[in-house]
Amino acid sequence: MSLIPESDASVLRFSSVCFSYSKAPVLKGLSLSVSGSEIVGLLGVNGAGKTTSFRLATGLLAPRSGEVSVVGHNPSQSKEWTYSVGVLMAGGGLYPRLTVRRNLEFFARLYGLRIDMDEHLARHGLSRFADKPASQLSHGFKRRLALARATLHSPRLLLLDEPADGLDPAATEALHAHLRGFREEGGAVLLASHRLEEIEQLCDRVVLLSDGCIVMEGAPKDLTRSLDGGGLRALILKLQS
Repeated sequence: MSLIPESDASVLRFSSVCFSYSKAPVLKGLSLSVSGSEIVGLLGVNGAGKTTSFRLATGLLAPRSGEVSVVGHNPSQSKEWTYSVGVLMAGGGLYPRLTVRRNLEFFARLYGLRIDMDEHLARHGLSRFADKPASQLSHGFKRRLALARATLHSPRLLLLDEPADGLDPAATEALHAHLRGFREEGGAVLLASHRLEEIEQLCDRVVLLSDGCIVMEGAPKDLTRSLDGGGLRALILKLQS
């Protein structure tokens, strides 16, 4: 069953968004959209504007000009979007003293959810850690728990900042399989990652930011072809030089 009505294909939209910290411009007229059944990779060197884009999409910041729309809402003025969006940022937003199960039960209550917690734990490979405090998990399993928290409420949009950080290859593949399944059900994903292989293998479209602007955008294969086979890695190295 599709999560996204056909009449509302664009789940996340930046329209000519500008943002500055003090007098230092970070985003310079960013226009970007993410639709249902699409995984979009946000790529760029440090300082390109990726983290600022995520903060704008989650309402932590408001644009200086332009508009941000998340499932039809302005995230800096309304909280209605929170029931349709799952967020995984650095740190994960977990309670370290609570067990894995209690962390998920706490967030489920916040959303007013009644779910099969055992099934949700198993889906994310966390069953054997259910009664273990989150503080005692390895970094990789903390990321798994953070993703399990972000998907509790069956969101329409996932905002993921380095979701595979600290995961071993098997856990990374499990994560990717989960995201592909989410996309097949109609979900939308905006993913920021420094793992170029992850971007190339997982994303339907790549948006490359440099100095607050989009410098290239398209399917990974198309971008690689346009770069004479040099690939995204060669372009990133060029931007860093």
